[in-house]
Amino acid sequence: MPNNIITVQVGQCGNQLGMAFWERLCAEHGISPLGHIAKEDRKGEDCKDVFFNEANCGAKWVPRAVLVDLEPRVLGEICNCELNQYSDLFDVDNVYQGPTGGGAGNNWAKGFNQGAEVVESILQIIETEAEKADNLEGFAMCHSILGGTGSGLGSRILQELRDRYGKNLIQTYSTVQLLTCNVQVAPYNIVLSLDSIMDHADMCLLFDNDAFERHCKSVNPMHRLRRDGTNENLATLAISEKKNYAQINSMMSQVMAGLTAPMRFYQPTFSRLMHISEMICPLPPMVFAQPALVPYVPVREDTQRPQLVKFPEPKSILNHLLDPR
Repeated sequence: MPNNIITVQVGQCGNQLGMAFWERLCAEHGISPLGHIAKEDRKGEDCKDVFFNEANCGAKWVPRAVLVDLEPRVLGEICNCELNQYSDLFDVDNVYQGPTGGGAGNNWAKGFNQGAEVVESILQIIETEAEKADNLEGFAMCHSILGGTGSGLGSRILQELRDRYGKNLIQTYSTVQLLTCNVQVAPYNIVLSLDSIMDHADMCLLFDNDAFERHCKSVNPMHRLRRDGTNENLATLAISEKKNYAQINSMMSQVMAGLTAPMRFYQPTFSRLMHISEMICPLPPMVFAQPALVPYVPVREDTQRPQLVKFPEPKSILNHLLDPR
């Protein structure tokens, strides 16, 4: 029996990253945007139960995901069928939006304190989803540690999950951005979030947005983030930023899919999250893992499948790794 993982997406970045992750999982498992099995699905060769819940007597596969945000914009885009073709994939009962809709103002303390007021409602959704799991192994959280919701509210949820599910593993996919971040209190948010992750998480994959952005510029100069906007109007700049962040989320989701592939496509050695966690993070204080993706294969926007590219030679890979830039 495969183990089950519940994904908790917190904040704007966490939900956007989680959305890219589910799109990739659907493409790999042959699941349509409506949750139905596609014709090219290969039965018996994969374990959809790890991240998906079988509903309607197998007629639909629903992600084991809880979507949380204190602001309505991103959740509204995800649940809008006109903006997102995967809007019907999720369970609407697993979407939680803050009662005020004001957000946390990029402040860890505000998000953490607001979390005390709403965390019980969020945990009720998580408990309901956990009851659907036949063999719950742990939780995976997608969030950013720069702003207020992903860092503050995410820290509150991590604390409560550790208190209530002490025997289950907790993994986080945390994004950070320092060099080009315009949030003045970002260093404080990061330090407080990392302290919470060290205390309550078993493994953390720390994504550096700056590194992903530099790679996007090198492989696709047309998707660069032009922060000055001197040669572009605001509409063109917004489209460029949206494409760039979509590509960054696609790269991060590729790392996440690669890490969880042994669990989803059964491998005796690393068939459980515990096996992967013990191998990467053997000691409790050492919970941070450095993700790597070599070589990077771009994904076509129309089919969500890898493009046919010529893989680089080992010499060019070594030169790229040794490049000081």
